[in-house]
Amino acid sequence: EFTDAERGRELKRWQQRLGIVADSRLADVESWIGSQMAVMRDLAENGSLQLYLSVLSEGGAGADTAEATYLRNLLTVVAQREKFAPEIAPAAVSANVETVGVAGIALLNGEGRVIVASPSMPLIEGRLAAFVAEADRSQNAVSDIFAGPSGAPVVAFLAPIFDVQADVTTDPPIGRVLGVKLASPELYARLKQPGSVDATAEALLVQRDGATVTYLSPQADGTEPLARRLAEDTPELAASFALKSPGGFARKRDYGDTEVLVTSRAIAGVPWVLMYKVDVAEALAESESRIKQIGIAFLMIIGLVLIGMAALWYYGTSHRATE
Repeated sequence: EFTDAERGRELKRWQQRLGIVADSRLADVESWIGSQMAVMRDLAENGSLQLYLSVLSEGGAGADTAEATYLRNLLTVVAQREKFAPEIAPAAVSANVETVGVAGIALLNGEGRVIVASPSMPLIEGRLAAFVAEADRSQNAVSDIFAGPSGAPVVAFLAPIFDVQADVTTDPPIGRVLGVKLASPELYARLKQPGSVDATAEALLVQRDGATVTYLSPQADGTEPLARRLAEDTPELAASFALKSPGGFARKRDYGDTEVLVTSRAIAGVPWVLMYKVDVAEALAESESRIKQIGIAFLMIIGLVLIGMAALWYYGTSHRATE
């Protein structure tokens, strides 16, 4: 009973320890999401952008007008400054030539058609088109993490744009600003806990896709983000527990079938869940060694007591026999 109680206390200590780190990583991830949405909102509330987009959305202005040129330059500068553009931007080409972009910023009209975009903006198709179509036109939105045109994981952000004199509570938006950003390295770097001394500790982003669990971030065994999918009903799977019980703590098995201690946190505004885990072999090695030593010491004490009791019994029976 004593050793079982010691194991319980050790698990509680690890629950608190993992919880502190998970909360720290959660705050960093949510801060990153918030800062990207702030960029979208700043653009959406730019008076010049609102005015020029209203003019262009009417259909009477072409792609080579002063308004379009101003907006394109604005988006290009913001995309480069806020790292919505890849490190190597595609070369400038004629406006009527489609290029395969990786990440960028675009302005959409009320029907979701691109009015103007930064040079590196990908085409709105596939998962990106579905995100734009399904998002509420009057609300901010953040997509899940999905593979962009280059195969690299990206995240999309949407913010509504209202007319300069519009009442945002009643009037419909005149368009939306759409930002597409590479998840690496900014987002994934925030999963690393500064100063961590646990060799097997790992923070991961996971998401439910139908009956499977998708690992959205790189794994310690070298697996690339979005490359690993496991059935959600895999017995004792740590990621399944993380999705089903955000905020919970348990002893489960990870993607490599290694026994781990795991906790998780739901991320506000997105379908991802952050899970933080550490191998049981590393986490409990020291405590198990101490508990075993205590157990051996107790057994020795019990043995000595039994020997003493046997000696007393023998002495008592001998004494009575002698009498």
